[in-house]
Amino acid sequence: MAVKELTKELVHSLRDSIREVLQTMVFVTPTTIEVEQYAGQTFSDEVIGLLSFTGTQCGMLCIRSTENTVKTMVAQMLSMEPGEFASFADAVDGFGEVVNMVTGSFKNTWVTLGNTMDLSVPTVIYHGYVSLGSSTPGLTRPWVKVVLPFGAISVGIVFEAD
Repeated sequence: MAVKELTKELVHSLRDSIREVLQTMVFVTPTTIEVEQYAGQTFSDEVIGLLSFTGTQCGMLCIRSTENTVKTMVAQMLSMEPGEFASFADAVDGFGEVVNMVTGSFKNTWVTLGNTMDLSVPTVIYHGYVSLGSSTPGLTRPWVKVVLPFGAISVGIVFEAD
């Protein structure tokens, strides 16, 4: 997937979307939310949640983290303890829903700007690896790093190039 950069306005919207979902649905207040530039074409993590979209632009939203952070986040959302999951597979649907809610919140800003966005269903990859193609060597992408009281998540949106 070829990519282009997010505008500053969209990066701020993504930060706001993340904060809103975490506070209202996961019941956790982020310790910090910072924008970092990422120049790599690949990334991997213990857990990667992806949600593709089409419309004015095609692309995907990605949230990645560790298994323990994801289990704790989903447990808080469901008002339970992380140890109550029989296996990590029990937390996957909840994490997919977090990915869906963040994307849906971001979509509200996107549509307000006069765009369209149709969402797919989220995909969760365990011990995953994602590779992005780019027609622009050395392109950096903003990723939002969110530090939580129990871990951290990284969130990014990648658009296809025009």
